[in-house]
Amino acid sequence: MLMHSIEIKNFGPISSVSMDITKMVFLLGELASGKSTIAKLVYYFRTWQEEFASIIANEFEDWRRCRNAYNSLLRNKFTNIFGSTINLGHFEITYRYAPDSYVTITPTANYKVDIDLGTLLPELKKIWLEAKKAHTGSRQNGIIRELRRRIQAIFHDDYYSIYIPAGRALLSRQMLLRMILSREANLINERILNYKPLDVVDVPTRRYMEEAEDARVWFSSTINDDSTPGFLVKTSEQILKGRYISRNDVDYIQLDGKQLIPLPYSSSGQQEVIWLLNIMLYYASIGQKCFIVIEEPEAHLHPDAQYLLVKYISAFRNITESEVLITTHSPYILSSCNNLFYAEKCGRDIDGKDSVHSVIPKECWASADDVSAYIMDKSVMKNIKDDKLAMIEIAELDKVASEQDDEYETLLRLSRGGEL
Repeated sequence: MLMHSIEIKNFGPISSVSMDITKMVFLLGELASGKSTIAKLVYYFRTWQEEFASIIANEFEDWRRCRNAYNSLLRNKFTNIFGSTINLGHFEITYRYAPDSYVTITPTANYKVDIDLGTLLPELKKIWLEAKKAHTGSRQNGIIRELRRRIQAIFHDDYYSIYIPAGRALLSRQMLLRMILSREANLINERILNYKPLDVVDVPTRRYMEEAEDARVWFSSTINDDSTPGFLVKTSEQILKGRYISRNDVDYIQLDGKQLIPLPYSSSGQQEVIWLLNIMLYYASIGQKCFIVIEEPEAHLHPDAQYLLVKYISAFRNITESEVLITTHSPYILSSCNNLFYAEKCGRDIDGKDSVHSVIPKECWASADDVSAYIMDKSVMKNIKDDKLAMIEIAELDKVASEQDDEYETLLRLSRGGEL
């Protein structure tokens, strides 16, 4: 796959950003700096190939109707994620799937978005023509599957996109989830046509809930299957201090002493991380290559657990050949990644790879060449990866500690009779 990139101008808190999307991306920044906005935009564009594949599964008599249906789907999805453009002013967002294959989004006068498919448009029309023939043939399903592969080639993207939002403990409250899924929720949206229960939440969260439910069903029957990656299972249990179990549609954490704790009564850290672990374990077990966005993986976790989680995510990438975009505030997440980069380098440079493996398991080594890291500073993006050292600079996150030290030194001086 060719490297994707995104250019954002005057969108929300972002004044100007240009970013390459490598195999592993870290986004840092203060509250409301724009890192989550960037993460959601990248996720949004990465789903375009999936959306067109769903469109051609329908029969359209002419290309104009197919194109309009696709544009409408993309516009509605944009609005669902980012809201109306009424207060956003004039922005321009360009996403490049390849140097000569890109799409652009700008606002319209009626507070929607104009979608320019650029050079992709004629290629997508060819796919529609072949899909139209397939709907009249005897090998419809086989041809549609082949066309899906060709759509992936047009978008230079054969990854399945997943967004894991912050606030993941939501899914530990099964009564709340069932309320969202229940018919009573329809009363909230009774005037919306084509309403589905999960429409009460935005697209990324809705998809996340669906992914978690798929993982729950899988865990109910196949957790001991031979296809389950042992390193991920072991690391998951180390992070949780126990093991996830689903019985009769009820979630539990089984502690080391074999005691079963219902998930809603487990620790906040366990509730926050459980579906992050489970979803990745599910897709690693079925061998699915993913593009996965993870917001604040460190939430409610002790630094030791954060380090284990970084190893888990890196091992997931290696097992599935996946790509990951992470937003974070944690220096522990970044320093943990630096250890994995150095382990990979030592594994290449040192004759005794087994000795490196005994320190950091090779399953979770990561190449610094695959990684990029940025920090948002006053709506402008800054690269914080040191290519020469092959490490992520964490000094930006240490500024707070430096300010605390300065304040302490000042107070200490005052306490000894000094002056400001």
